[in-house]
Amino acid sequence: MGLGSPITPVDTKSCSSSEASLLHNINEELIELYKYLEKHQVSGTEAQRLLDPLKVAVEGKDKRKLSTVRLLQVSNLVRNAALCAALVLIATTLWQAPLPSKLMLVAVRHIQMLVLPYWDWSRLYFAECLISNPFYTRPALTLADCSVCESEEALAMLSNVPVNVATDEFLRDDRPFVVTDAMTDWHVMNTDDFWFDNITELYRSEPLQHLLPCELSTNLRAPAGDLQSFLQRIHLSDSWYGHWENCDRKAAKALRNLYQRPYFMPDMVDFSDANWVLMSSDYRAKVYKEVRFQSEVLWLAVLRGWLHVRVSPQLPCNELCPELTTALMEGHVLVVTSRLWRLEYIPGEQTDNLAIAVGGFWN
Repeated sequence: MGLGSPITPVDTKSCSSSEASLLHNINEELIELYKYLEKHQVSGTEAQRLLDPLKVAVEGKDKRKLSTVRLLQVSNLVRNAALCAALVLIATTLWQAPLPSKLMLVAVRHIQMLVLPYWDWSRLYFAECLISNPFYTRPALTLADCSVCESEEALAMLSNVPVNVATDEFLRDDRPFVVTDAMTDWHVMNTDDFWFDNITELYRSEPLQHLLPCELSTNLRAPAGDLQSFLQRIHLSDSWYGHWENCDRKAAKALRNLYQRPYFMPDMVDFSDANWVLMSSDYRAKVYKEVRFQSEVLWLAVLRGWLHVRVSPQLPCNELCPELTTALMEGHVLVVTSRLWRLEYIPGEQTDNLAIAVGGFWN
């Protein structure tokens, strides 16, 4: 039995001169071995047995070559990871340094302001979840739910209201109400050294001046969402209004120094989330301004001046329930729930007005 076709020489074109010379010698030796086995009429089975050690050695070399390739791949991966870590470390160091961090912050903020008119990224920036859960749906209102408001004729005006009454008779039934004595012990209500300047200085201070608000609404021409421009322009106009939501936690926390938790609110309502500022000066409006709050409960407190407020039922209850309106005076607190009601206001005329609103969720 023959050995089959002769051995095919190895291609040495892609090798270096030293490797080519070595492979040429190996080729010559293999050809001589082939001729020797053929001359002595060695069978294919016997030749395979004789050449097994060489085969094992070659395969072991291929495996070592493969291990070397994998080792090089791992080495490249480690090198790239180390390079990324070094870049992150450099960026972090620059960010923590005072001057580079300020320059980077100014540049990023400028880019954000340029992009905002074309793409409102603020909602995505402040959203708690980047991807909404498609399997979660908020319970929708039905006409049966409207029975709690169809008989309402006016906002209830309360004072010295116990917590259980506010909870069981109003909050749980989605009934809006006004409390007239909720702010008597607040510091800002018992001092003459509190006005617009306290608010502007607060939000133009170093810790807050780079933070962006949500839902900034004003009659003054200012770049969209630019609270600093609005706070500068109010000193140049005799008639203006503006309100915004502090959805950034730092800004919301700073405003908490100006108010206290209303005494009639139950402990199971958490008010540690966002809050609002409403300001105006001699602004004569005919159209109500909506406070688009997402929290389950909202209370609105007037610190200076007064507001026209309107509480309107949500769909489909607007077909059965009336709109409730009142003049919310200084020192009064309005409480409303979002499931059933929308909140709107018109600034009080011929005066300066300042109010805050705080949203909460049931624990």
